[in-house]
Amino acid sequence: MHIRWGTRTAALLGAALCPAATWCVATAGADGATTVVMDWKLRRCDFSLVSTAPMVARPGLGTGTALVRTAGSKAIAEVHLVDAPDPGTHFDVGLIQEPRPASGGCGPGDPGTAFAGLDTDAGGNGTVTVQDTIRPGTTGVWVIIERGDPHSQNPAEFYTSEFVAPV
Repeated sequence: MHIRWGTRTAALLGAALCPAATWCVATAGADGATTVVMDWKLRRCDFSLVSTAPMVARPGLGTGTALVRTAGSKAIAEVHLVDAPDPGTHFDVGLIQEPRPASGGCGPGDPGTAFAGLDTDAGGNGTVTVQDTIRPGTTGVWVIIERGDPHSQNPAEFYTSEFVAPV
């Protein structure tokens, strides 16, 4: 039986030292992935925070994480969302490469972006993997999870990465 004590010890030590502290969310997994917590914050395409939040029917009550890693020339994000108040809901999940200008687009089809759909199950759980070829000059990626609003250009619900994960 082969056990990787270094990885398990580091994971156990990290959990013991900072089980709920927000400054401990960036961890490297055994496969080199970075764990990124998703926050209920709206961001511009350059990852700057939108200071005036859009009017939404209710605050984001979900929670999510993304495991970001690279494989060859691809950036890959395995995105998990739990949104128990709204089971059976469709979300669009985007992987956005940085740096990019705030004035540039970062929606589906824009250069340096990849999007996939995520549908939550009856318990409000959903997972999707989004990947894209890393463009020259890219230093990091971030994830956006959003639910469209048929009555507004702003999303009805949104979550974004707490930080830009290096690639």
